[in-house]
Amino acid sequence: MHAAKKWIASCLMLTVAGGLLTPQAAQASSVQDLQNKKGHLEADIKAAKADRDKTAGNKRSNAQALEAIQTGISTTKQRIGILSDQLAVSEGRISAKEVEIAEKQKEFDARKATLNSRLVEIYKKGDNNFIEVLFQSEDFSDFLTRFEYMSLIAKKDQDLLREIAEMQKSLQAERSALQEEKSHYTALKAEQESHQAGLQRQEAEKQELAKNLDAEEASLNERIAAMNAASIDIGNQIVAIQQREAEAARARAAQIQAQQAAAARGTSVPANIPDAPITVSAGGYVWPVPSSHYVSSRYGPRVYPFGGTDFHMGQDIAAPTGAPIVASRSGKIILQVYHPSYGNYVVVDHGDGVSTVYAHMSGFASSLGANVNAGDIIGFIGSTGDSTGPHLHFEVRINGQHTDPAAYIGC
Repeated sequence: MHAAKKWIASCLMLTVAGGLLTPQAAQASSVQDLQNKKGHLEADIKAAKADRDKTAGNKRSNAQALEAIQTGISTTKQRIGILSDQLAVSEGRISAKEVEIAEKQKEFDARKATLNSRLVEIYKKGDNNFIEVLFQSEDFSDFLTRFEYMSLIAKKDQDLLREIAEMQKSLQAERSALQEEKSHYTALKAEQESHQAGLQRQEAEKQELAKNLDAEEASLNERIAAMNAASIDIGNQIVAIQQREAEAARARAAQIQAQQAAAARGTSVPANIPDAPITVSAGGYVWPVPSSHYVSSRYGPRVYPFGGTDFHMGQDIAAPTGAPIVASRSGKIILQVYHPSYGNYVVVDHGDGVSTVYAHMSGFASSLGANVNAGDIIGFIGSTGDSTGPHLHFEVRINGQHTDPAAYIGC
């Protein structure tokens, strides 16, 4: 039972030691930095939300623009439909006129053939004077005029000439009307193509506007989500640091209570402990209790003083209460706290994964986070925690794992 208690206490000690590797001053600074960073993030989040709201407002405003574009698209489509109907009608008229002109041209050609036959007959009768007059005509119109007034031409021939002249004028009018219809058709076609191109531009503008607004809103939402996550993470870091600081404060309060209890039991640090010589092992480690080299319990399996057996993780050096305890190597005090099993204890980190532990102290001589040299006094012999008398419980740990201290400081 006691062995299990000792083992659990040791594990707890190492857990606490691992959590307090950062000096308290650095932690306080980190909390302030994190709080500042969190404040900046919250301001950025607020600004981003304002941008998102503005984008949403723009989206609502642009909804009217989109509606106007859509109205324009509908109007354009309607106009294109009307033009398509007009083009179809115009194409029908053009086809009908072309058929009508072809028929009139055929009739006109037949009448001209009849006229040519009449001229041949006149020529055969030998009226050279009449023929000469006709051949002096400057054009076909002049020719008809001369022919009309020739007394030799019968009434029937004159009627024929008039019909031919009227048909010629009608054909010219029909061809002019056809040309106008074709021009009208070409204008309608050009307008239709222009509206069709405008329709495509409106559709593209509508799609681009909607896409840009959606993309901007999605980007802002993603940015806000990322900043919210960062703010939560920073908040968690602050809480974790504050919890560690609270635990350290409770440990310091327990330490003060232990020191006060020790003083009440008459185990206060005496002021007349004589100085003792510092000894250094072959491995370069200083013997941690200069005033005593009496090893009362070595590293390894043993009979536990409170009953049963356990594995002793360090080396006990018995000495009078208040005798100085020195750092075995240069390093930094990373833990200085009270524990029910180890009592008042100190952990010094020497770098390269090497640390030393000093337990059951009656009091501390340095402060947490202090840099110490080999041989500097860091505390005093006591019997705090699970202890049967004043001594130093000394450990050497490599990467957190205990090992035989005798290999480093000797016996």
